[in-house]
Amino acid sequence: MDDTRLGSILLESKVISEAELEKCLEIQALTGNTRTVGQILLEQGHVDRAMLDRLLQLQQSRRVQRPVAPPPSAATLGEGSLIEIAVRAGARELVISEGRPVMVREAASWRPLTSEVVRSPEVWDFVRREMGTKVLEELADRQFVVHDLHRPGLCRGRITALRHTDGVAVIAELRPEVASTLTELGVPAAAGAMLTGTRGLVLFVGERGEGRSELMAGVLAEMAKEAGRYVIVLDDALDAAPPEGGALVTRRRVGEHVADYASGLRTSVREDSDAILVGSLDEPEAFDLAVRAAEGGRLVVGWMDATSATGCLERALNFYPSFDVPRIRHSLATVLRAVCVRHLVPSKGGERMLPATELMVVDDAVRDVIRSGDLENLGLLMRTEGGQNGHALDQSLCALAHEKRIRIEDAYTRAEDKAWVLDRLRGLRPEGVTD
Repeated sequence: MDDTRLGSILLESKVISEAELEKCLEIQALTGNTRTVGQILLEQGHVDRAMLDRLLQLQQSRRVQRPVAPPPSAATLGEGSLIEIAVRAGARELVISEGRPVMVREAASWRPLTSEVVRSPEVWDFVRREMGTKVLEELADRQFVVHDLHRPGLCRGRITALRHTDGVAVIAELRPEVASTLTELGVPAAAGAMLTGTRGLVLFVGERGEGRSELMAGVLAEMAKEAGRYVIVLDDALDAAPPEGGALVTRRRVGEHVADYASGLRTSVREDSDAILVGSLDEPEAFDLAVRAAEGGRLVVGWMDATSATGCLERALNFYPSFDVPRIRHSLATVLRAVCVRHLVPSKGGERMLPATELMVVDDAVRDVIRSGDLENLGLLMRTEGGQNGHALDQSLCALAHEKRIRIEDAYTRAEDKAWVLDRLRGLRPEGVTD
């Protein structure tokens, strides 16, 4: 269903059920389509006038077409300046592929960086210059090659060369050269406080492609501040500069220094480390070892792919067979200290990405919920105004929308409880909607 139709928005918002919507459409058809769906919704008592007005505003905002800027003047691959041009333009990714223009991702949008398509020799020359002459042999053997990217004074990141149906492509992930602070990354202060002078398990959560490596670099910089501490880092991306601070930090690349995250965790525990930063706990064995390491008195900080704190814990529990779930629920209730979720949402003008966060701070109330397995109650605890359990993602989105930093439709799209968000944004007018 077209997402600009009122029926689609009604179902998405869970304002009415599919059966109730079908009944309204039948009534509309029986009356010869002389009345709108909105009028019928009012007559049937499914919505009030205020709710209908907000839904219609949202519908109108989705129909507004944002102008597309024309591509800039062409930059040639031979000059070797594409990465610099992309960074200066604020791009987070650069894609060079045979037979297509060079593309960059700025904020949430892709746009062409050149007006001309790229030829095969130009791509190969770029690959040789940025990744070395031996990369061609590696590419022939492995079909893709990943190298760290560092341009002093400009950026850090990773660059990947790969083969695909149309030839060869290069994808460069671009990040600031100096790790951002947790405040700059939008991480709540309560989550940052869990990274020093504590034990247990702290989880950072988000979607891939939303600044995981940049966030973990900031987390490591915070963990490294504590003097007399031994911190081990396990990650498949180690392109960030070594952190400054009083801690002893050992970094190991997964796939090079250790075979995988699980084997890296086993080694880290044997070394009697004080803290372990893990780039991914998305594999069952690695997650279980992280919990056991936290039970042993260490601080374990890890990343998991999920969209919410509740979703993160549900995914973790699904790693285990049903007979073992009660044990891991009890273990998590004991060692878990916090879950911090971070999403990047386009700013109102679309020129940058802003962090929206969810934070679950574990106290006795949260522990009781985790032990019982009623994880749906976690959202209620986080959403309690003035509570001690953090805040929900929907509250962060609403705050950004009320401050007019993000568009209402972007807040609505990301929201967990869409009807709740619509109600809290009452009176705000979506971008592009006029009287």
